[in-house]
Amino acid sequence: MVKQLKRIVISCLILWVALGTLPGCEQNDGDEKTPVSTNVIAELYFINGEYARTGDEALDHYLTEDRELQIPEGENAWIMILDALKTVDPAFGETAVSEDALFRNVYVSNEDDTLMIVDLESIGPGGGSMQEGFFIGQIVETILNNCDLFWDSRNAEKVLFLLKGESVDSLMGHFDAGEPFDRYYQNSGG
Repeated sequence: MVKQLKRIVISCLILWVALGTLPGCEQNDGDEKTPVSTNVIAELYFINGEYARTGDEALDHYLTEDRELQIPEGENAWIMILDALKTVDPAFGETAVSEDALFRNVYVSNEDDTLMIVDLESIGPGGGSMQEGFFIGQIVETILNNCDLFWDSRNAEKVLFLLKGESVDSLMGHFDAGEPFDRYYQNSGG
């Protein structure tokens, strides 16, 4: 009986050591932190330059680009997605989201899971009504067409803009931004 028990214990120890040395089973002693990130493919909305120049309503207002983004653990994925709107190949399209636009936070409202909040630190240089409309449109389209990327935003239907945590009447002086925008950039009565 004792011999049999020793064999079982030795077999378990051998199995435990063998499994611990397999690739992918490295033990971390806590001194090294392995960076963790998530890759997402976001559909980014950019201005159709030809539409912006001509106003031809037969043209699409926006062009989409699927871009793979690496989101480091602990980072606000929505901020990284919206920051990606700042860069576009000029041969492809244009952007109203300048490098000076700073996003403080982007999150799902605690009171309404259909409402995404975009809290801006700064908007960047102001502009005319077309600039403001494209700024709002790029952000609203990008958020609402990517809300299925993350579980908490799956029900998003509208976007509300804040500036430094406070509600605003307008972002650049042309559109009412006191209420959320829906997919068609109309205030949804939020």
